[in-house]
Amino acid sequence: MRKTLGKLGEYWRVLLIAFIVDAVIFIACTLLNIKTIPVITILVAIGLLIIEAKSLIEHARERKSKVKDIQKIIQSVVKASSDRDAKEVIQYVAEYIGEEKNVNQK
Repeated sequence: MRKTLGKLGEYWRVLLIAFIVDAVIFIACTLLNIKTIPVITILVAIGLLIIEAKSLIEHARERKSKVKDIQKIIQSVVKASSDRDAKEVIQYVAEYIGEEKNVNQK
């Protein structure tokens, strides 16, 4: 949730800057009797939508890869036929969880 709010704040700042630029252009064009539309704001909004769509796709791919890892771990646990095999699987799971914590902290 914190990341979402941070992104939202960044997006609003970028859109506000684009709006201000379009407002200045609108005022200048109004003084010169030229009709205009907020082109910069529209382009920036489209750019932000593309960036967010790419981000969603990347996160979906990461989730799929994590699900595959979990499936492999479950299969290893089921196949563990001895105490030694079980200990190796438990050690692997502990390392995997440790890596996840390190990634999440960054």
